[in-house]
Amino acid sequence: MTAAYWLGNGYQTYPPSVHPTGREHQAWRAYRSYRFDWQPTQVTYSMDLEDGQGFRTLWTLSGAADTVIPSHPAPCFMNLWHNANHWLNDRPARPPRRPVSFRVDRVSIP
Repeated sequence: MTAAYWLGNGYQTYPPSVHPTGREHQAWRAYRSYRFDWQPTQVTYSMDLEDGQGFRTLWTLSGAADTVIPSHPAPCFMNLWHNANHWLNDRPARPPRRPVSFRVDRVSIP
């Protein structure tokens, strides 16, 4: 899984090691709590494994406001990307080999 952010006329992609929401945390085994913490020059993305240790930072994006970090409210989108071909190689994504699902229990935006 990769994380990407929009940067002007293109995007920057982080390698899977920077966005560890997959295998090492076994995010598919149970509902998890995710959190975005916005500051004017930084956004932090965290995940709570519900193991009593609290939220773990998955990645932090830093930069100048209005160039890398948004400074105005924006919509929140959730989706499922089944294939990294487009992000890593700019190749067409093949359909998944078996059915996949994306379940969301709730969304809370203060």
